[in-house]
Order: sequence, then structure tokens, then C-alpha cells
Amino acid sequence: MSALARAAYRVRQFAAALRAELWPTPLPDLRGALGEAEGAIFRRLSRADQRHSVAVWQTLRARGVADPDLLKAALLHDVGKAGADGASGRITLAHRVIHVLLRAVAPAAWRRLAQSRPGDWRHAFYVQEHHAAIGAELVLGLGAPALVIDLVRYHQEGGEDQPALAWRLALLRQADASN
Repeated sequence: MSALARAAYRVRQFAAALRAELWPTPLPDLRGALGEAEGAIFRRLSRADQRHSVAVWQTLRARGVADPDLLKAALLHDVGKAGADGASGRITLAHRVIHVLLRAVAPAAWRRLAQSRPGDWRHAFYVQEHHAAIGAELVLGLGAPALVIDLVRYHQEGGEDQPALAWRLALLRQADASN
């Protein structure tokens, strides 16, 4: 993706996040897609992250995807952004803007900022950077299928060397990038 296309994507993403927070509309009924514990962890996400995850799920469904593990991973792929306990490390819109800008113009500074422990003022940046691993641990604790755990863990990078994951990751990443 070119720098201009990436910038345009981030502007659209920012506008969508702002709309989701300021003008919330009802989310679709997800009772058939998520179990009770999964639904509870999904609801810990910010409204913008819930909207994004539902949009990823809807995109996959519109493309004819029926794989239940892939569809569940679409809804749960960003649950790590709520933090391990759902409170510490909560990522706000301001954190997201700082993340995008610093990662683009000062990646070394971003890496330093994203190193912290719970309770540290920088913890939200750590959560942003490591949300895939945090999310994988959360869904593991729910007893999710191994495939769902791996899709959450590798939804940003890695996993392509595993045949059962590779094609699912490609679809998930495409839908994630378009929403």
C-alpha cells in the first residue's frame, strides 16, 4: 500500500471511529455468532472497535464466507484492545492518533512508548501495539477453538506458514484493511 493510500485509509478510519463514538447506531444481533462469554468480552471493546469488528464480519459474510471459526475471529480479532482486564490500557481515539503518527514518522520513539506495564501512563500504547497477543490469550481463556485463537494472534502478521491459517488470514486481513 502506498503512503498516500495508507494516509487516506487512516483518515477514513479516523472518521469512522469518530462517527461510531458520537452517533452510535444499534449493532446487529450477534447471539448466533458469539457465545455468552465471547459476547461479554466483545462488549468490553470501545463502540468504534465493536463497529469495526462487525464491519469485518459483515464483509466476510458478504463475500460468501461461511467458516464459523473465521467469522468468530472477525468479531474477536481486536478484543485485546480492551486490555487484559477490560480497564487498564483502554485505548482512546487520542492514543490511536498518536500511534499512527508516531509509527509513521518516528518508529523508534513509538517502540519506546509502547513498552510499559499495567499502571504505567503508557500502558494504552503497549496494549495498542500488542493487542493481537493479548486478544489471543483472552480468547484462549474462554476455551475458543485453536483456529480462532491463532487467527486472533496472527491477524496482523505471521502465521502464513501454517496451511490451515494462511487462506483464512488472507481473507481476514483483507476484510480488516477494508474496514
